[in-house]
Amino acid sequence: MHLNEELLKRSAAVMRARNRNPIKDVGGMVSVLIPCCKWDKKYLKRTIDSVKDAAGGEIEILSLFDRHEEGHRVLTNRMANKAKGKYLFRLDAHCAMSPEWDLRMKESCKENSVIVPMLDVLDTKTWGFSGKENGIVVLTPSFRNRTVLHWKDSRDRNIEEPTMSIIGCAYMIQRDTFLECGSLNEDYGKWGAGGLEVSLKTWLTGGDVIIRTDVECAHLFRPDDHTPFKINKAIMDKAYLDIGKMWASGNGPNQKRPLSWLVNMFKEYIPELNYKENVKKI
Repeated sequence: MHLNEELLKRSAAVMRARNRNPIKDVGGMVSVLIPCCKWDKKYLKRTIDSVKDAAGGEIEILSLFDRHEEGHRVLTNRMANKAKGKYLFRLDAHCAMSPEWDLRMKESCKENSVIVPMLDVLDTKTWGFSGKENGIVVLTPSFRNRTVLHWKDSRDRNIEEPTMSIIGCAYMIQRDTFLECGSLNEDYGKWGAGGLEVSLKTWLTGGDVIIRTDVECAHLFRPDDHTPFKINKAIMDKAYLDIGKMWASGNGPNQKRPLSWLVNMFKEYIPELNYKENVKKI
């Protein structure tokens, strides 16, 4: 199956959302930022081809190969500083995008907002969509992501739906917002916790983290123990807890909302999670 044919093979839910919402270009170029490590090198060209073929407006693609294992934060920040677009789209190097992904995400990408697509599991043979939909993401008491697969019937979804957290493999943010909020904190390590950092920073400074339900990204999910290069697990685990503790204690930069506000918003999906007691322990 050719790439363009596969891009048109959509899940019923995403197609319904697209049909409800014909799109126009709101203007502004999208800079696609793709950090690439040795493990991803064999996938990079197909990812770039998918992004180009599926785009409906003006985009530029920046990709950096991580020759010295500096990590995704360093590379993303470096590319963001060079980017010329109004919007940044941070994307892993092993993904496929649905048609008009850029136009649809731009429509929702306001100041101090982060927009993510619906996530699917990448079929590496066709470089397309497998129909294994991932839902909204909530946070555990140890500030790790947990996907809620059956969060809402597809017929009841709005074009924009809030999500507590994001995986971090594909998200759009205005470039000015990204740079003004300090970019990604490189002290948090080379890998992991990127979605947590972006989500809490956005929600708790007064912004919104939104799933665009008429856009889909097929993403190659690695096994939990398969990191792109040797990672110090203690540093990664500490990053999750440090980020969570900072925002839970109300000491996040420019923080306007307490963590309890965010937990309450998604309480129907996380009724058993006691953040207050966990924060005391860490």
